Amino acid sequence: MSDQIISEDYRDTLSELFNIGMGKAANSLSEMLSDEIILTVPQLECMSYEEAMVLYLNAGNDNI
Repeated sequence: MSDQIISEDYRDTLSELFNIGMGKAANSLSEMLSDEIILTVPQLECMSYEEAMVLYLNAGNDNI
């Protein structure tokens, strides 16, 4: 899978934006459920549409 599509700085920025968004969503869910939500650090991989479809079809919905 090709990680050369975007610069490392841009990739780090996208990862941080995803992290912030997921953190806010987890906080809201935690408040609604009155329970702790545990997150893992997101991983960002850049790939073509075709590569993504192969990954999706092979991995199934639960892993995407």
